Order: sequence, then structure tokens, then C-alpha cells
Amino acid sequence: MKLAHTASASLTSTNSINVTITDPRPDLSADSELWTRLLSLSAQPQRCCPEQRYPEHNCLELPELTKSLLIMRQNGTRLKKLDSGDYGLRPQIRKSKGGKSQKGQGCWKDAAAYRQMAAELLKPHHEQLVELLKEFTAAITSEINSMPEWEKVQHALSEHGICAIFSEVLNENVYFAQDQQIAAGAPKSAVVYTLDELRLLLANPPPNENELKKIHEIKKVFNGTILEAGKEMIR
Repeated sequence: MKLAHTASASLTSTNSINVTITDPRPDLSADSELWTRLLSLSAQPQRCCPEQRYPEHNCLELPELTKSLLIMRQNGTRLKKLDSGDYGLRPQIRKSKGGKSQKGQGCWKDAAAYRQMAAELLKPHHEQLVELLKEFTAAITSEINSMPEWEKVQHALSEHGICAIFSEVLNENVYFAQDQQIAAGAPKSAVVYTLDELRLLLANPPPNENELKKIHEIKKVFNGTILEAGKEMIR
């Protein structure tokens, strides 16, 4: 199978090589950026061959694990955050004939086809893959922990579509959703803010604690929607 990817290399300030490999399935946009990072991490010379850290090293000769991951991704493999908090690989299964077909180059026919190829391509590199995913998870987690709260919510929504965060100001769990359609899946008693509403709330100047409590209470009572920051904010 031809590997449909773009690879590039650059020298860092310490004269080591940094390799970037783009995701071959940008049409699967939800985790495309994550795949670019995982593939690039798997191909770094200092990871796969630490004894060769000089500019003459041909880093575009991809490691076998990287090649295997590229093939798995081209077939529709996703990066998912598991219940353990770690990232893992999961198949994107094709929709049935009665459902809406997937866009792009296609997905896995079924879970059995995924398992068969994973056994062939990934099992020989199992220990390397486990180590890679741990390193990848640690890097992503570290970045998330250093984010401002607003960016943490955005990240959670990009991964899950909806999330609940306990607000010390409001003294309750507040739900956030990417849009109104996803918000409909929240518990009936939940107060849900969409991403657009959150952007309006955080527009300059953002509401102070007392104002936020009033907005939240009105939204809770009337099931309102924030339309404009600073003026008529509730419909």
C-alpha cells in the first residue's frame, strides 16, 4: 500500500532533527491534528535511533512502527481517549447501507478487519506502541493542564462534544456542548451552554461573579439562549 503522507525535517537549535509527518486522513478532522502529532513523535530520530542525532541522518526513512501507523490511519483508525485517560487506537467502522456513507477514502469494513490488520502490523511493535502512546498521552495531558480554563473546555468539546464542569462560582455542575443538537443529549435538569454562548460570555468585558449568577439563574428558569454579550443576553 502506498503511504499517502507528507514528511519534512528541520534542525533545532541544539542541532538535532525534528520530523513532521502530516495526517494522511485530514478528512477525519476530529483527530487529524492528534494523528499528525502521534506520527511525528513516532518518527523522531532521537526516539527510534538515539545513537544517530546528526544532520546527515536520513530521518525520512520511516521506522516500521510509523509505516504501520500510517497504514492503519489510512484505513480509518481513530485516536480515542480511553476511560483510563490514555489515548488508544480504535476503528472507524463504515456505516451500514441504510445509513449515511462516510466521506473520504473509506473506513474499516468491520471490527474483525481492523483486528486482523492490527495483528499483522502493530502486534510486532506492541511494546514500542505502548511506550509511544504513553509518551503521547503525557505530552497532551501536560499541555491541557497548562491551558486557561476556556481552552480546556474547548479541548474537551473537540474530543467529546459535551462536557460537565463544576463551577465554584455557581456551586453546581455546568454543561457545555458544541451546539444545540448535542446539547439536547444532556440530562434534562442540566443547564447547558453552547460553544457560541460561551464565546459571548467571555467577550470583553466578561461578566463579574454576580452578573454571571444572574445570567445563569435566568437561563435555568427560562431555558434561555445567550444572544449578545453585555446587552439582551437571554432569549
